[in-house]
Amino acid sequence: MVLFAVTNVMAQGTESLERKIYIWDVTLSMQGKGSKPTPDVYDEVEKHLINDINSISRTSTEVVVIPFQDKVLEYFKIENSSPENKTKIIEWIKQGKSKYTDMTYTNIVDPLKYAKENFQKSDRRNFITLLTDGEHNMPNRGGAQELKKAVKEWDEESVNSYLVYVQITEAADIDLPTDLNNVVVIKPGEPYTVSDQVPVKGIFNIRNDKSLIISFNGSSNLPEGVKVAVRTVGDSPISVDEEVEIVNKMIEVTPQFNLEELKNSLPESTPVKLQLEVLNGKEIEALHHIKVVLLPSEVNVTVKNVRERVLTIKMRE
Repeated sequence: MVLFAVTNVMAQGTESLERKIYIWDVTLSMQGKGSKPTPDVYDEVEKHLINDINSISRTSTEVVVIPFQDKVLEYFKIENSSPENKTKIIEWIKQGKSKYTDMTYTNIVDPLKYAKENFQKSDRRNFITLLTDGEHNMPNRGGAQELKKAVKEWDEESVNSYLVYVQITEAADIDLPTDLNNVVVIKPGEPYTVSDQVPVKGIFNIRNDKSLIISFNGSSNLPEGVKVAVRTVGDSPISVDEEVEIVNKMIEVTPQFNLEELKNSLPESTPVKLQLEVLNGKEIEALHHIKVVLLPSEVNVTVKNVRERVLTIKMRE
């Protein structure tokens, strides 16, 4: 069973400071122990956590690991992902099994709030992975309803932050709200790849450009054959409604617009949002045993109306 594998796909030509935060359930149920034991997944989760950190290609990426049981136990943070720092945090992760030996309840709500209040800052793009094998079961705290409310509030309040909620076993499977914008829920047994994509600050000039190309640059390749629906969001001077395939880490769309109408009325610069949606996720999952998710799912584009420049030359008589 593959728990997770993260592919960082960044917009070509952009450089974004990134922070990866891992909220890591280390209750004894992760080892198949306790009054309500789940399958023993501790070693496998540890392995994939380590592999994911090792796969970080940008040395500027900051990493925070937060192990929790009935409360946050401690944390380890590296300011950048140099080989030396990766080694330090991985060695610390490997010590967890011998340290976290108390029998406790599972408190998911407080670690989520702790990460937000202490590490989830606007100076970087925050990419949070929550790994748990159980339900939020703190006495007199509201159980699943408290957790659903906390995730909903996180989604509404978070800026430039994305959460992947990994439900490792059936015991962790709760129905979170379906109208979440920045949260992806991975159900038990689902393998996945997250395409962690920075919004493209692309430019489309209505006077010169026939197509718009969105390019991605990441540490790992996406699987072949991923099809994406691309649509304009809200009021827009151009219209995009296409289904395209990601080829060589690029998609190309052809916006529709009335040039004669726009060239005299459109400002020189107009922001437009494009919505991206993976269309054949189930097919890709069956073929490649990974789940592709785009985060965030909107791309920023600037529509330009750059008028011709007229050079006037005066001749002396």
